[in-house]
Amino acid sequence: MTGANIPFTKWSVVSEDQLLAQIDAIWTNLPIAIEQASTILEQKHEILQEAEAYARETMQIAERRAAQILDDTGIVQRAQREAQQLHAQISEECDRLRKQTHVDNELLLDQAREDCDRLRDEADDYATQALFDLERQLLEMLRIARNGRESLLRAREPDRPSDPSARPSGRAQVRKAS
Repeated sequence: MTGANIPFTKWSVVSEDQLLAQIDAIWTNLPIAIEQASTILEQKHEILQEAEAYARETMQIAERRAAQILDDTGIVQRAQREAQQLHAQISEECDRLRKQTHVDNELLLDQAREDCDRLRDEADDYATQALFDLERQLLEMLRIARNGRESLLRAREPDRPSDPSARPSGRAQVRKAS
């Protein structure tokens, strides 16, 4: 951010538009971070759906295999046990993936919230500092203006006191009102 230097001081005046543009840029990036987190969550959901589809497909394969060997009772029973075991394994794997996805989603959301909070705090700190600097610069300019005015008054009216409130009414009072 650039600003104009105030002559004879170390101060600069910062454009309000530039300051607001910087704050707007920070606020503009917050939704992007949240959108990225949402995209990751959707990808995790798709992976979970693919795992469930894989489980269904595996179950269908196991059922077809069991149907092919129906002639032999021992084989059928063994196939049923294998199918049940396979079903249990796949169910456990799906549950594990679902839980892991849930944990990952929570971590991503927590990270996105922390990022948003951090960005908001940084924006607030930046705005506070910019306003503090502006206030300090304005006070300095006010001091310079008062000193200049008092110097001019002293130079024009050497016998009169420098305090404007102590002056008698007249020409000086008219200037003060305008």
